Parts: sequence; structure tokens; C-alpha cells
Amino acid sequence: MSKTNLIWLLSGLAALTIAGGVWYLSSRMSSLSYSNSSAPAEVLMARNQSYVLANSYQKEGKFDLALQSYQEALLAAEDRVQATQIRLDIAFMTEFLGNYKEAISQLKTIAANSSDSYAIARAYAVQEIGLMYYNHYESDIRQVLVEETFKDSPYDSFKEGDSLNVAYTKLFEYAASLYPLGISESRIAYGYANELRDTLNGATTTPQGKAYILLINQSVTAAVADIQRMEDVGEVSLIPGILTHCGVALERLSLLGVIDLQEVELFFKKGLQYAASIGNRSGSFSAYAYATFLVSHYKSTRTEEIRSILSPFRVDNKAEIDQNIIRFFRAARANQSFLDGKERLVELGKISPTFKTYLISLGWEETDFK
Repeated sequence: MSKTNLIWLLSGLAALTIAGGVWYLSSRMSSLSYSNSSAPAEVLMARNQSYVLANSYQKEGKFDLALQSYQEALLAAEDRVQATQIRLDIAFMTEFLGNYKEAISQLKTIAANSSDSYAIARAYAVQEIGLMYYNHYESDIRQVLVEETFKDSPYDSFKEGDSLNVAYTKLFEYAASLYPLGISESRIAYGYANELRDTLNGATTTPQGKAYILLINQSVTAAVADIQRMEDVGEVSLIPGILTHCGVALERLSLLGVIDLQEVELFFKKGLQYAASIGNRSGSFSAYAYATFLVSHYKSTRTEEIRSILSPFRVDNKAEIDQNIIRFFRAARANQSFLDGKERLVELGKISPTFKTYLISLGWEETDFK
């Protein structure tokens, strides 16, 4: 990707809202009128009191009561658009309650309904099946997720040997084939970047290597293109994650001499800036990934900048730290599959004493930093 093209992609940019904008193209598919400014969830919030109550319970973290209210809301759905939106909400609540097998089953049912014309809803369902794996770090939960996800068609065809990276990359490709959602596209880029680095050992000039580079660049372009849609329908909270995952994927290419390092940094910087502009928690994956990028390539020459980016991660700032990144920090210390992550965290802790103290508050020990 040339510098000119990358700047062109970025020049258009200014918790993923589950209820927001799932049917971007649904206005012509229902007797009711839906649009970017009047998405199915917005209509439901105006016309379905059970849905309003469910949404309130969800925001309070009362997922059992939210599930019950969404089930009641389903009975009052006025058309297929609303019904499918509510079924997605029900699947999300089922996941949040820890019933992963049932959640995957519900999502697969939505995804498999080819008679339903709402391709974007099917894409969201497949995407969430993939994201479930990356949102949980416990080995026992991941085992359940993998077994349940790839046990039947078409998902069983995504597996190649023991490579979960390939399996989930193909799953996100399946989601993107239904609709090119930005999150799925950024995960595709990340997956193929990992394959290029780990499986092909960085062989960028081989036919397979060239194919991966093309797929990575195509997916990054598609991911950035979907940001406009997400802004239009109010799905902004995970846009920083999209930019950051694209940055991580392109960083793999920069290490192989395919793209300039300064161009890659624009994605990390934009992700962090976007998160701040919309009021996301400052202690996020985007902050961690940007700090990791800087320490990997610049080390002590940008120490103060690294410390500044890591400053939200401190003991007295819990409200500003994303729960998912906390789970990752804890898992990285104990889980051997996150060995690379642990090494990066140790290096960051050595640069930032405040960050080191924060990690210790999560169960790390002083000896981890020797």
C-alpha cells in the first residue's frame, strides 16, 4: 500500500452498539421505513416498550433480566427486520450470561437463514461467533468455543490442520462474503499477516506470500471503507479497534520491508485519537497496541511518549480501563499461549513504573520483570 493511498484512506475518517444500525440496507425490505437515521433498533426503542426495558437492563449489566425482556419484545415485533434484530440481541445476552453453546447455536441459525434477505444481519451473526473466541482468554472456555464453532457445516470446512488462526480467518472471510463489515475485514488482514509471518516465515516473494500481501491490503482497504457506514449508523465505539488491528496487520508487513513504518504508525495514532474523540475508555487495547508498537521499534528513544500512552493504566483509574484488556493482561502472565504478549508487557513494565505497578495489582509479581 503506497503512502498516497494510505493517506487517502485515512483522510475520510472523522462498546460496538449492538442495537445500532445492523440493517444498513433494510429500508427497501420491509413495510416499515428504516434508514441510517432510523435503524431497526431506533424504531424498536420508539415502539416496543419491552425492548426499551431490555435495553435499560443491558446497560445496567442485568443480562438475565435483559434476556427475559428481549424475549417479550420478540412477541411484539412488527416485521422480520425487527424480529431478527431482537434475535441478535437475545444471542448477545445469552453469550454475556456464559451460555456459549446456546449463543453460537442462535447466531448460526441467524447466519444460515439464506431466505432472509438481510445479509448484513447474517454477517454480524457470523462475525460475533468469531469475536467470542477473541473476547475470552480462559483455556476451558476457548475449547468449548472452538468445538462448538467448527463442529458443523460450513464452519468445519474452515479448518486446515490444527491452525486456529486459519480457521478463524476463514470464518471472518465468510462473514465478509455476506457483508464487508469493518471488524471482520480487519481480522482477516490480521489473520493473513500472522500466516505470512509464522507459516511462510516472511517469504513475501513466493506466490503464496504475494497472495497474502494482496489479501491483507484488500482487507485493510475494505475495513477503512466500512468506517463511514459505522459512523452513519452510530456504531463508533469499536472503530478504534478496527484501525488498531489494521495497524497490527500492516506492522507485520513493515517488518518484512513491504510498507514503511511511519505509514503504519498512522493507524495506531488514528485509533487512539478516534477513541479519545468519542469518549471511549482511555485504558484500551488501542493504547496497549500503540505503546507496544513504539517499544518494539523505537525503545528508549520514545520513552516519554510510551509512558504517556500507558498512563491510563494505573491503580487509581479503574473506571477508565476496559475490562477486556484487563482479562488479557491477567491471561498473558499465566497462559503459555500468550507468551509473546507477556514478553511485551514485561518490556512495557520496565519502561513505565506506573504500568508495572498496575500489572502487579492484577496478580503479576516483581519477579516477572527480572
